[in-house]
Amino acid sequence: IRKDGLLEWQGWHYRDGEADILSYWAQETVTLRPSPLTEALIWVYWKDAILCYALAEELCHEDGSYRPYWFPYPRLGE
Repeated sequence: IRKDGLLEWQGWHYRDGEADILSYWAQETVTLRPSPLTEALIWVYWKDAILCYALAEELCHEDGSYRPYWFPYPRLGE
């Protein structure tokens, strides 16, 4: 996690979806778990506890929606 709260993972730049929580954990090691529904969303864990969710800036649209997985990644359960 960078000092400004930006988290870089797999080529995307993620920011938390709440009140800039990640900036409080700058330089900490966290665990990331991707959402099964969209590559735009990840769950951020610190010491086995959920810290927040984060959205990839590049995959979010101006209206607040975000890009779902696209082929070849199936949705969970399909």
